[in-house]
Amino acid sequence: MRRLLGKLDGLFRSTAPGPFPYTSAILSTIKRILNTIVLKQSISLQEYFERIVVGYSQLAAETQSGPLGNEAVLGMLGAVINIVVRNCPEGTVQRVADNFYTLFRQTSFNTSHIRLSAYFSSPSAAKVILSTWMLAALPKALDAAVLLKGSVADGIEDLVLFASQTPSQTIELNCLRQVALYINKHLSNKDLILASNLLDKTLQSLYSNDSNPDYGLRLSFFVTKALVLRLAPQSNASLESLINLLSSPNTSIARQAALLFRAILAPDDVLSKENYAQIRLLAPQRVFQSLVPLISTRFRSSQSPAEKENYLIALSGILATVPSDIVMPELPTLLPLLLQSLDISDQNVKTATLETLAVVITTNPSALEESGHVAALTKRLLATAALKNNTGSSAQQPSLPRTRRLATRCITLMSKYLAGSTARANPLLSLKGEVLRGLLPVLDDPKRDVRKEAVDARAAWLRGVDDEGDEDDDE
Repeated sequence: MRRLLGKLDGLFRSTAPGPFPYTSAILSTIKRILNTIVLKQSISLQEYFERIVVGYSQLAAETQSGPLGNEAVLGMLGAVINIVVRNCPEGTVQRVADNFYTLFRQTSFNTSHIRLSAYFSSPSAAKVILSTWMLAALPKALDAAVLLKGSVADGIEDLVLFASQTPSQTIELNCLRQVALYINKHLSNKDLILASNLLDKTLQSLYSNDSNPDYGLRLSFFVTKALVLRLAPQSNASLESLINLLSSPNTSIARQAALLFRAILAPDDVLSKENYAQIRLLAPQRVFQSLVPLISTRFRSSQSPAEKENYLIALSGILATVPSDIVMPELPTLLPLLLQSLDISDQNVKTATLETLAVVITTNPSALEESGHVAALTKRLLATAALKNNTGSSAQQPSLPRTRRLATRCITLMSKYLAGSTARANPLLSLKGEVLRGLLPVLDDPKRDVRKEAVDARAAWLRGVDDEGDEDDDE
């Protein structure tokens, strides 16, 4: 470790232009070593505090070029600092709480009573990124001025303002992460009205022709994520307010909102259990039970094809981040929507849908059989697996290799798990010829992984889907 830190010292003092693969590799190695020390030996990392946390923070604050002027390197350094802070004694963590916004260079933030705007008057990447990782490392119950209700409210206000004005996506992301950390960890339930008011104000601006709607959407989803993960009383209302965006007359806002639903339950390195975030076990169930029936109802009542597509995109994002055991009881409602999701050109939607269908086929094939959608699903899977669109329409984009491979994999799984029962004939018998013909162009796919999957699928259907006539001939 001493040798690695010595090399890092030299690299950090360099002003050479990027990229910085060697610096990134050393930081990645240090991170892995520190994690190993903590996991296997369960010891404090106090011995690294002055050199890594204090020393590198001060150096980053004074450096505008070289590795410490690079946002990606700063992000990796922030993750290393985060590990050290989380594994230091309480007194050291308190020192971090007093100094993380100043990067240990000025008067303690805990005693200065200065608004965050004074430190971020011209926010640099180093200030914002490193302070995000250090804020994440602070436990919920820490006694620090920056975590008092008044300071948190002022801090959120300043961070929202900085994020709305910066041209840097990285600075915006880290400001929004800090907002989410404050809401999730450092506001009591009775003080969550601050978050509700912020969300209401942001949504109102979106309906009033906001000049920066993309930022408003990202802020809305970060605030909602912070509330939902802790199962705040406002969770249901917040989720419903996001669903309302899908029918916005502004089609750009509606589509962008649909794409962001995946972020609500997506894992986050900063807002995580390791960083003492409040992440309740029932949060995925709350999101699913609140949103899916609402999406299903509004999808059926909508008369707009674009709006219907937004609901399907949002649904795919939710299903991609929810455990399968939560999804299975709602299959009768979901299957028609999943089938229509395969008709959407968005590859992320198709991928999420195919992954969900693979779980359905393997864990609950009887539900698929009883739904009566086996034939419709098979036709859509064949169309998705093919590189060229058989309909001849130029509007439908060809599926990406991963999408084609997943679709072909689902065809293979159908032959293995949908075999009918003693009371019913195999539902795949009437589809066998169509599937074998439909797989022929997939066997010529330019991607080897797709071709291999097609070979496996064809063999599985030839072996596993036999009718009685074939068996009689063999006798």
